[in-house]
Amino acid sequence: YSLHKRPIKELVLNDRNPIVIKRVEDGYLIDLKKEMAGFIEFDFECSNSERITVGYGEHIIDGTVRQNIGPRNFSVEFISKPGKNNYINYFRRIAGRYLHVISKSIIKINYIGIRDVEYPLKVNSFDFNDTFINKVYEISIRTLRLCMHEHYEDCPWREQCLYTMDSFNQIRCGYHCFEDGNKDYVRYNLSLINKSIRNDNLLCICAPSGLDYPIPSFSLAYLLEVSEYLDFSNDYEFKEEVSNTINRIVEAFTNRIDDNYLIPSFGKPYWDFYEWQDHCDGDEIEEYSSILNMLFVFAIEKSNKHFNFNIDLTNIKKAINKMFIKDNIVYLNEKKQFSSQLSCALGILINLCDDKTAKEMLNSNRIIQATLSMKSFVYDSLLKLDGDKYKDFILDDIKKNYSIMLEDGATSFYETIKGAEDFDGAGSLCHGWSAIPIYYYNKILK
Repeated sequence: YSLHKRPIKELVLNDRNPIVIKRVEDGYLIDLKKEMAGFIEFDFECSNSERITVGYGEHIIDGTVRQNIGPRNFSVEFISKPGKNNYINYFRRIAGRYLHVISKSIIKINYIGIRDVEYPLKVNSFDFNDTFINKVYEISIRTLRLCMHEHYEDCPWREQCLYTMDSFNQIRCGYHCFEDGNKDYVRYNLSLINKSIRNDNLLCICAPSGLDYPIPSFSLAYLLEVSEYLDFSNDYEFKEEVSNTINRIVEAFTNRIDDNYLIPSFGKPYWDFYEWQDHCDGDEIEEYSSILNMLFVFAIEKSNKHFNFNIDLTNIKKAINKMFIKDNIVYLNEKKQFSSQLSCALGILINLCDDKTAKEMLNSNRIIQATLSMKSFVYDSLLKLDGDKYKDFILDDIKKNYSIMLEDGATSFYETIKGAEDFDGAGSLCHGWSAIPIYYYNKILK
């Protein structure tokens, strides 16, 4: 192998944080007092050698940490020796707020916990003269940092994977809250994704990836985040580095445009996923998806200034209007059964819809609500229409959703508003894409 030094800063191991230890029937329950991501450390004394199991998690159910969730197991084992045991594992990073230490005998715990590991960053100072906004901003930054190590991660507890749609939100937040927009780290991550192009001209589901299950819409998200990076940095050397991959991704979609001037859904073995919401999560594969087609148009229009694709979008926009839009509502498929805030927002962003659609999007009970990850498209569409008119709605919507998490005791923000209950109990309570209030507080209040 040819080895290359990672062109970003080295991670920093922080000191121990205070912990709260509670004796339970089969061992000890440890509260780290906030979400942590890093290396587990043992410092305890015992009289016997035994196999100690430590479950780790983000929440407590029935008085303990849920170690087994479906096929996943969130635990580590440590074989103790009689006397003092001091050990820290630098080779496996875990995350959570609670540890369940299962031991047959009584042990004297000086410290068992997770030592935070962080990417070194300087956070820009902030004060919005509002207690709630400052609190949300602070926890959003904490959420971002928990999801940044060797690269951006969707969540530090369950996956630790680099996805393009997740990093799209993470990157645009970092431009505002970190010194110099964290430009070097952004560049490295986008470069890493660039290396994950497949033979079919789509990106791997994650970068890097072993077992692969490509999400076509996430390849389009790469165009969006690269375009915003070039807007921010004017890094023309990087443009040259990724231009071949960008053109290959565009080719993967243009080659699929059929006689209806639309891009059909990909179907298996691809994952036609858009967001964690009914009719949008890929469980129901329709012949055509409005989101896929509009996201393609939006990605081309947004990045065309940097890459000059020379693509005429007239016919595809006409086809989108004819097949999916009726009475100011953008439907998800050709059957016009369901509509979502995401589909309506994309209709506005590509100039096929206007304020009438925004009114339906925000007020109609027929519209599927956008999840935390896709609020960025909804808010962007409203700001595109009229920032002054919709700024109060955006601020109120953030307050409505993030108040739920704060009232729940959140020290980082969740994957979806359902929290731990989502995904059959595997919902992440720390997800990088949910730090988006940083971006909109800066756009609206500064």
